[in-house]
Amino acid sequence: MLWENDYLKQYENKTILIKVSGSQIVGEKSQKLIWDIKELLFANINIILVFGGGQQIDQEWKKHSSEERKKINGVGVTSLEVLEYGVDPAYSDIINQLKSIFKDYLYNIISSENVVCETNTQLGLVGKVSQIKWIDSSKQLNIVWFMGEDTWQKLNVNADEIAQKIIFQQGKDLSNVVFVSSLSGLLDKKWEHVPLVVNTRIQDILDNKDEDIEAKDGMIKKLKETSIILEHTNKVVFLDSNSLLDEITTWEWKGTLFLNIDDVKLDTIKDSYKNFIKNIYLDYTSNQEIWNNYTLEEIIDNHYVLQVNDSILWGVSIIQTDNKVDIEFVWSSQNKWKFVDKIYKLANIEKNKILNNQFKTGFSQKC
Repeated sequence: MLWENDYLKQYENKTILIKVSGSQIVGEKSQKLIWDIKELLFANINIILVFGGGQQIDQEWKKHSSEERKKINGVGVTSLEVLEYGVDPAYSDIINQLKSIFKDYLYNIISSENVVCETNTQLGLVGKVSQIKWIDSSKQLNIVWFMGEDTWQKLNVNADEIAQKIIFQQGKDLSNVVFVSSLSGLLDKKWEHVPLVVNTRIQDILDNKDEDIEAKDGMIKKLKETSIILEHTNKVVFLDSNSLLDEITTWEWKGTLFLNIDDVKLDTIKDSYKNFIKNIYLDYTSNQEIWNNYTLEEIIDNHYVLQVNDSILWGVSIIQTDNKVDIEFVWSSQNKWKFVDKIYKLANIEKNKILNNQFKTGFSQKC
């Protein structure tokens, strides 16, 4: 896409946290994901990569024992034997592959003693994370894996918990947080993809009060965790392993984007981004009336963007002419989203500021 590099420039020298489930981090499913991560690194974007290994642990354990690994409420119990014959070999296999994949990049692998934990005795040698240490800001790629320690005892650790702890420690320093799994994101009751959910909607979903979305099974846990995460960072994305670069370089989200509504702002567009906004209008505008009323230069020069931090979500033109101020156009991939109401509310506030500053009467107002 013509504007892909413009989007990437928004993240240059900033940090993205990417948590990847074990089923997606290596093997055939990972090929597109790894390519996307390399593209981000090539664009001078820093990455904290957290990966799980649940699938690999179970596979390694099956090589050692004919008995299924014991589980409590669906969560695997980790004994000394499971640690030795499941967790350790699973980690070694994944990390060796990652070392080979990223050998040409400056990376730092966080050792288990720097994932400080308390032992969850109910699940055996499983750690509850209390602190992540030694993330090296001088390295472009920091890799954190699914093991920690409690007073010299190695522990199996849920990678989601590790990602959450990093977010709690430095959430405001993260430009994006992405959770990669086999799921493309949240689905509604019609099994259609839900591209966007704001934080105020999450509780309604959990309380079964949302008319479109019903959360079940593992998604309930993820939504509860996401609600907490959004208190520490502005946005979280859930997507599959084929969609990472599309999420970073376009507004046509392939996964589900969760936003903290209070952190969304409307602001004037930077000059450096006007070119790709122009390309969006040329490629996506189906409203012919706007071209009859205004030139492209007027549209772009009066353009505002809805954004979280430096991430542009939508755009709207608030155009002044001699006798009126118009909110003329919103570009987005799906105008049916309820969130568009937020754009118009902010745009009307901005429009009223413009009108109040004119000290004139008789303006017609059209939205």
